[in-house]
Amino acid sequence: MLHSLHIDMNSFFASCEQQVHPELRGRPVGVIAVDTEYTSCLAASVEAKRFGVKTGTGVLEARQKCPDIVFRLTTTGLYGRMHYAVREAVDSVWPVHKTWSIDEIECVLTGKQRERAEAESLARRIKQAIRQQVGECLTCSIGIAPNQLLAKLATELQKPDGLVIIEKHELPQRLYPVKLNDLVGIGPAMERRLLARGITSFEQLCALSEQQMRDIWKSVDGVRMYRALRGEQYASRREVTRSIGHQHVLPPEKRAPEQAWGVLVKLMTKAAERARAGGFVAGKMVCWARIETQEHVGERWEVEPGAEGQKRRSWSGKAGWEVVRVLEPPTNDTLSLTRMLPSREEWMAMTKGERPRRLRMVGVTLLELEPEASMTLPLFVENKPRDKAGQAMDKINEKFGRDMIYPASMQGNRSSAPRHIAFKSIPQPAELKQWEKASGKVGGERVAYVANGMKKPGDVQNR
Repeated sequence: MLHSLHIDMNSFFASCEQQVHPELRGRPVGVIAVDTEYTSCLAASVEAKRFGVKTGTGVLEARQKCPDIVFRLTTTGLYGRMHYAVREAVDSVWPVHKTWSIDEIECVLTGKQRERAEAESLARRIKQAIRQQVGECLTCSIGIAPNQLLAKLATELQKPDGLVIIEKHELPQRLYPVKLNDLVGIGPAMERRLLARGITSFEQLCALSEQQMRDIWKSVDGVRMYRALRGEQYASRREVTRSIGHQHVLPPEKRAPEQAWGVLVKLMTKAAERARAGGFVAGKMVCWARIETQEHVGERWEVEPGAEGQKRRSWSGKAGWEVVRVLEPPTNDTLSLTRMLPSREEWMAMTKGERPRRLRMVGVTLLELEPEASMTLPLFVENKPRDKAGQAMDKINEKFGRDMIYPASMQGNRSSAPRHIAFKSIPQPAELKQWEKASGKVGGERVAYVANGMKKPGDVQNR
């Protein structure tokens, strides 16, 4: 019997822009995060994909493949509001079971809806509800199958605006046309592992025994995958947040090392804020930079607690460098994390060479996360008055606007690395309001124009 109905919005960010800006409809569109020729597309419209432009394609490459492409800067509030509008439209037809990402939703079928004809009718009603309640540019591919893994996989078989049903008696033969890396759980590392075993197609994967898949996955996950590919239900593992991080491709005016350092501080404050919101403390922090050219081999510097100034270098193999800080005790305090970043002097020393180095990208990642509530507190605490400083900063910024209070070292970079929506990160409505307040772009206002096809005043960015 059928169980899961998976909805995957087609070219979601680009489709949102086309819905709000009718002059973009039918044209190739790429959505980018920063106004520079040296960034890549976060999303590409259906029209752009026909020319080979996709998520991750560089702007320069996209122009070569599709000279008529139009680039739009991200409109964070719009995508969040559209997500909630789509979810509400789906919910008006059938209850939403789980939101997997900003452009993916799952419904669980029950009763008669588990029969093929009823499931297909339900999927068509969902498509119609999205068109009528959100907008005609918002299309989706729907997959229906005995479990969520296969339902998601079914959405890859027909795009855009597809509807694919996979029944248990069709397995595993129905999956043979699928690419290995379309399957959730097969990333680059697992694909290399399969290739080493001579597995290059889905047909070869499905021919493996349960024990062989367990051996390749090196865990019970291989057994779960074997059974899921045959239509069995399985209990998915509890998702655990293992890291929190931000990275930013620098615009040309921020690529000098002294300017990039301030952007790094901004990224760290964003990561610290997310850690507090999630109730986590971090035991390790990694900050890194990539330079514009590929001529320099990078360095990795590690600083153990209590060994300030004693750095251990090793080659990172990348054009740039990383700095690893062990945080003891673990923390989510903005000021403490700021002090653990490389100082301006350290930062400038890393960029020295025969020629001045310009940076292309910087990033910060908090690792070794653990729930703050389960943390063992040290017996002697020196900074007790600062325990709630981060929470106070968050409340002030929530009430009066983003970055109303911030570390002094971030001065001049409040508008750098603006907040964007990641595919796996869905902002709460209150958070959307804060983004809109800070950016001056009101997503809710723009969504009000969606259903009747009207355009909110404002010129399209056509570079």
